[in-house]
Amino acid sequence: MIAGIELDYDVNLDKLIGAGGQGEVYLAERKRDKLPVAIKVTPRSRLKPGPEGCPLELAILARMQEVDGVVKLIDHRFVGQGNLALIMERLEGPDLFDYIQCQESAMDEDIAHCLFKQVLLTVPECHKRGVVHRYIKDKNIVFDHTNHLKIIDFGGAAFLDVAANGKFTSFGGTPELAPPEWFTEHAYRAEPHTA
Repeated sequence: MIAGIELDYDVNLDKLIGAGGQGEVYLAERKRDKLPVAIKVTPRSRLKPGPEGCPLELAILARMQEVDGVVKLIDHRFVGQGNLALIMERLEGPDLFDYIQCQESAMDEDIAHCLFKQVLLTVPECHKRGVVHRYIKDKNIVFDHTNHLKIIDFGGAAFLDVAANGKFTSFGGTPELAPPEWFTEHAYRAEPHTA
């Protein structure tokens, strides 16, 4: 049970691992096969509409499933009063922010190159599928069980074809990560900002 909402998953309520503007993320275990999962619950009031009435983040994650460097969506449920629960693979490693903080000295250049390259290979794959993340930061890049990086949290993502004249006129991330033209024009091209 998550915040009084029944799911077909065992959830340890003291395993809330993240909370933000789009919802809360819990650790859980699927009953039938003991598969460790992460469940992101987004309140109905924060759901953004996507194609054909599907919540935008669900539609985007469904399109991203063939991209190696993106968290995998396992299932989804509408729970409670229309809240969305996204059941995703559980990434066991730290996020990139925590990984960097644990370094006792400057990160080895070869390691930094390898990590950065993984992200740079993933982002164009998202763009090829018509999706821009719009909120890539060290906290949204997590190591999986094989020590490869995966991008998480597509709550601020968008389909590229909704941008007017190729520019977005909304920004929903951290102001410090906004492109300069957002402050001067209140519009920006998301691909260069993301890549």
